[in-house]
Amino acid sequence: VAGKLSYKLNDKTTVSTRYQESLSGERNRQGAVGAETMLTEHIGIRGEGILGSKGNAATAGLIANVQDKFDLFADYTISNESDTGLERTATIGGKAKVDDTASVYNTYSVTDSGEEDKKETLAFGAKNELADGYEVTMGREFSKEGTMLATANTYGVAREIDGRRIESTFKQEESFESDGSKFLANIFGLSGDIGDKWAGVFNFEK
Repeated sequence: VAGKLSYKLNDKTTVSTRYQESLSGERNRQGAVGAETMLTEHIGIRGEGILGSKGNAATAGLIANVQDKFDLFADYTISNESDTGLERTATIGGKAKVDDTASVYNTYSVTDSGEEDKKETLAFGAKNELADGYEVTMGREFSKEGTMLATANTYGVAREIDGRRIESTFKQEESFESDGSKFLANIFGLSGDIGDKWAGVFNFEK
């Protein structure tokens, strides 16, 4: 399970804290604090620090908005966990408005642990606004690390009620080993605004 709370300090800066824990299998707990601030009308920076039972991590990133039609970001993460050692992950992505109601997004990340095999992940999807304040999202994700291949489908439905956004999400992951074994995971999510300054996220994986 995982939860996240965000608080808007002002029109430019938001701070957040999140926590996740495995309820079965090998014990794994993580806590994190982060912040994001806009330096100008179109350029911002963000960062997050993570403390976990298996190790720690830190992320720094840059976000940009181009003419209110394109949102771009780049993140760099350094982590040191007991089972994987030192890893560096670079992520780039963007979102583009197609028209007044539709947008598309794409992200790509690569993780290097100093070993021969790197992990690469590509995700893309689309979002569309419907009548009565509803919004739907659909996405697809592919990743490869050595002989392991994984795919994921994501779905989301959101609606704005009295000026507050509420979203429900579902993600189904499948991973395949070279010996033919298959692993499945389902992730259910709920997020929404809590008042004018607070926002919350809750995820449950099974």
